[in-house]
Amino acid sequence: MSTKPDIRVLVEPTMATANAIAAEMVKGIICQAVQQRGTCHVALAGGTTPQDLYRQLTATTAMNEVPW
Repeated sequence: MSTKPDIRVLVEPTMATANAIAAEMVKGIICQAVQQRGTCHVALAGGTTPQDLYRQLTATTAMNEVPW
């Protein structure tokens, strides 16, 4: 028996807000995976679209919160 994935669509007023929310979501997913399984594997997209998200994830605050 398969279950449907939890799919949510968020629409934010600015790209900066969308990136901030996405960064928080990614951090939470990584932290939860490491806590539950001891590891997390992430596939990253290339190109320029995700650059702002990656900058937020590598900011000092995020670097200290995520178990890289």
